[in-house]
Amino acid sequence: MKLLDCPRPRFQLLPDKVVRDRRYPPVIKLQNGGSLVFTQYLQSIGRSGFTDWLIKAPKRGVVVYRDRKSESTLEIKGSDFQKDMRGWIYFGPDTFTKIDGALVLMDSGLPNFTTSLIAKNTAALLNVYTERLGKKLPASPSIYVVWEERDKPGQSFQADVVPGGVIRFGLRGEAWATESAERSTRIISVLAHELAHLWNAGVFMHEKTSESWLYEGNAELLSVAALYAIGALDEAAVTGRVSHAFSDCAIQSAGRPWGGMKERFAGQIPYVCGFALNFLAAGPASADGLSSDVLGFWRAFWDIHPSYSQRDLESYLAKTRGDLVSNNFSRVFTDATTPLNQHLVRLLQTQGHSASTQVELSKSIRSRVASNVFREILRDDCGPNSSAIGREAEYEVVECVGLKKGTKLAFVNSINIYDRTMDAVNSISSTCARDQKVRVSFGSDELVLNCSPIVAERLKWVLQLPKVERLAKFGELFTR
Repeated sequence: MKLLDCPRPRFQLLPDKVVRDRRYPPVIKLQNGGSLVFTQYLQSIGRSGFTDWLIKAPKRGVVVYRDRKSESTLEIKGSDFQKDMRGWIYFGPDTFTKIDGALVLMDSGLPNFTTSLIAKNTAALLNVYTERLGKKLPASPSIYVVWEERDKPGQSFQADVVPGGVIRFGLRGEAWATESAERSTRIISVLAHELAHLWNAGVFMHEKTSESWLYEGNAELLSVAALYAIGALDEAAVTGRVSHAFSDCAIQSAGRPWGGMKERFAGQIPYVCGFALNFLAAGPASADGLSSDVLGFWRAFWDIHPSYSQRDLESYLAKTRGDLVSNNFSRVFTDATTPLNQHLVRLLQTQGHSASTQVELSKSIRSRVASNVFREILRDDCGPNSSAIGREAEYEVVECVGLKKGTKLAFVNSINIYDRTMDAVNSISSTCARDQKVRVSFGSDELVLNCSPIVAERLKWVLQLPKVERLAKFGELFTR
């Protein structure tokens, strides 16, 4: 690698043995013999700003930057980094494939189900976004899919988008070797989410000062709409995703107003609460309306505001939905006392959603809070990487991937679980101090829970609260 206006400095790029930055590692070694190099750590500033780069391809290989590929050299202008220094450069064998114009590199040895899902859905999703949002991408996207720590327990998934339409998917952990419905759903969901960013943070640009709920929640909503449009999600799955967004937002907010959530810029809040807020802005009345109303709403909005902000959205809502919706939407962010979940219910009402919709959301919240309580306790037995692998009737099946790898536990996940959870919590708290193992019965079903001192103290504290407050506190305590 050479810098054009410097006396030919030499760089030696070696991957760290210890992972220092999982999101943007300086160098990622691929199984195909190639490497991905992150540009931000190599920036050099000359007399006239960021310096230009001349990058040489390896022998019998290629060098790739954004949508440009060469077997000899590539020149990168320093002006590319003026606004954003992030980028990936690939050095290695030319194992790329083209999928509907996208340049895709899937590392050697990836599980067949992951490569199949990405190959099958990338083209369809790009077509939906292009057609429904009314804008083509300025350049063909580049997609890298890598699998790290293949011989280590657990599973995690990380993805990022950098300028120039470059997406990197990082699978981590040996669990990805085995196909499951949960893993497949996660892959196509993250794929759709990251591709959505090529439009909502690429073709159209949010202001840099915008809070992350605006573009992360938007990508979540657009991804669900697009997956429904291509048939990857059915109506029941869409309804579940919307319901889960509202219920998870209520759990995460834990009875606090928007401004009172100091962690609203990170974690799950920008995604789940952002999904709910973007959903309410677009105002679809059904799953059928999701692919047309949602994508159509944002297309019309971006036609007027290609560079957009929260203020632009509130102004647009006033023109298209009326002052009542616009004012209620604005109060979410300005009201310093009313809990966020109350604002969401009010917006549901002003958007014309039926009472039955609100009842279903309420049921979902109760069920998911109780599920999270039990999931937290069960993880004492299962380990931190437990994951849901399916549903059987009113039971959610959880796979233990910790010390008891391969064990499967089931816990009740029905509509009236909240009331039964209260009985179970009382039972647990009364015996937690005496026994390490606590047995809780639901009719003919029995759970054996590992009772740690931390769990015992949490439960005792929650039970001292009035019943009305317990729901929010369960969410606050057990979903961090």
